[in-house]
Order: sequence, then C-alpha cells, then structure tokens
Amino acid sequence: MRRFILPAIAVILIILYYLPLFTTTHEAGSFLLSSDKKINALYVKKGDDSFRYEKKDGQWMMTSPYKWRADSSVIKRLLQKLHETKLENLITEDQEKFGDFNLKSPETVIEVRYDQGGAEKLLVGKRGPRYSLIYVSKDDNKGVYLVSANFMELLPNRRNDFRDRTIADLPEAKIEEIRWEEGKESFHLIHNKEGWLIVDGERKETPEPEDLKRYLGRFAPLAGNGFPEGNKLPEKAEKKGLLTIKAGDTIELPLYGKDNKWFLLKGGVPYEISGYLKGELFRKVKKKEEKPTSTETEKK
Repeated sequence: MRRFILPAIAVILIILYYLPLFTTTHEAGSFLLSSDKKINALYVKKGDDSFRYEKKDGQWMMTSPYKWRADSSVIKRLLQKLHETKLENLITEDQEKFGDFNLKSPETVIEVRYDQGGAEKLLVGKRGPRYSLIYVSKDDNKGVYLVSANFMELLPNRRNDFRDRTIADLPEAKIEEIRWEEGKESFHLIHNKEGWLIVDGERKETPEPEDLKRYLGRFAPLAGNGFPEGNKLPEKAEKKGLLTIKAGDTIELPLYGKDNKWFLLKGGVPYEISGYLKGELFRKVKKKEEKPTSTETEKK
C-alpha cells in the first residue's frame, strides 16, 4: 500500500501546480492591450518610483524622472510583450478577493494612452503558483487573471533603465576627422580626397583597411553602458584625455577616470563606458604595411 502513496501525492501536487492554467477562460483571445490602437504615452509605477514616456514626432522621450531621449527599442519590446500577453485564465470576479492577489493597492501599475484618445490601465499583483505567472487586473476591475509574467522582466526598475545611452551615431561616410590625446599619447586620423590617412607630424600614412573598419565601427553608434549616480562624475574623477570627432560639427568628448571606471562627458552629461570600449577608442589604428616591389625582393 505504501508504495502507492508517494506516486499518488506526486500526482496531486502536479495537478495543483498546473490547476491555474485550466481555470475558466473569459474573453478567450483577448489581450492585455488593444493591438489595433497606436500608443503615444506609457506610464509605469513601481513602488515609490514612477516613470513616464511620451512619443513625439515618432521618437519616445522620457518626461519623468528625467527629461531625456528614451531608448525606443526597449519601449517597443515592452509594448510588444504586453500586446502578446493573453487574458485567458480568469481566477475570480469577486472584488472582495482582489486583496488576496495584491490587487487592492498594487505595487505595479502600467498605463498606456492612445492617439485616438482614451487609455488602458493594468494593475499587477503578486506572482502566481509559478514564478513565470502573475496575477493582473484591468482598470475596469471586472476580474483577476493569471497571465504570463514575461513582460515584467522588461519593465524599468531604475531611473536610467529606459534612458537612451547613445553618445554619437556617426557612420563612416559622415566622419571627416578623429583625434585623441591621452597623457603623452595622441593619434590623428583624417579623411580627404585620397581616402583615410593617419597623420603623424608631417607624415601621412595609409591605415590598414580591416583595422580602420573595426575602429570606425565603434562610432556607429557610440553608446555608453549607463550613467553615474546622480548624473554627476564621481568625486575626484580626473580628466585623462580628449576625443574629438569632426562630422560636419565638431564633437568634443573629454575622458574622465577613477578607480578603473571611465566616463565620456558630452554636453555636461557623463556617460559611463567600459574599459574595453575606452581602450578601443583611445588606440592607434594600424598602418598599412607596404609590400616590397619586385626589385626590392630580388635585392634581398
């Protein structure tokens, strides 16, 4: 008899584990968001933090906590995931039970506004019986649903999460000149009718094509990893160098460093960059090796 007890318990646990997936469906095929409407604003509240993004002239902009260009690709991924999340598993329509799912005063609230007018609000409660599931309710409070929690991983958690980190986006065709200085080292690269040339004092030499391509690729786009705390350089950060790029206008990017952390300053705003990227920007492109002529080869 005992040998049947453990398998029976296992079966019961499996049934309880998957039971929420087989609850009564409601509005099968409906989604968290109306996919046929164009969204022009996104508001996210998480605990005491709130984030606001608005679409202007096709570009997403942060309006809170900072006024800044937003990373449109990140917002698009979040909205796409919300569009894909189905409202299939209705748990309860009894509003007295909403508190059981942390939906009376939810920690997380997502609101979208539409071009055509109107808005939709999503209340997010606690995690489901599996971490990959979560309880939600629409602002009409008609029911609690158990849905996929995939969209949660795409929500902003910190103030800079959706902030655009692009320092410059300069394809090779736009760049006319690059110059950098760091300590006693310097490098100068120009583009003229002859093509790309390395300037070394009075001498001009041809760069190695593959290494040049790799170097110029760092500027299309040139992006940081993030921003330092408080959007300020760390205390006692020292200026280590200067990167100057001419592409129509001249862009000057002072380099600061402290404790093996590196920052490029643009318009008074510090962008944190990795040590690897710093090394790639402040390096000398290899010179093209001249192949010996047939006469020189014969002499050897």
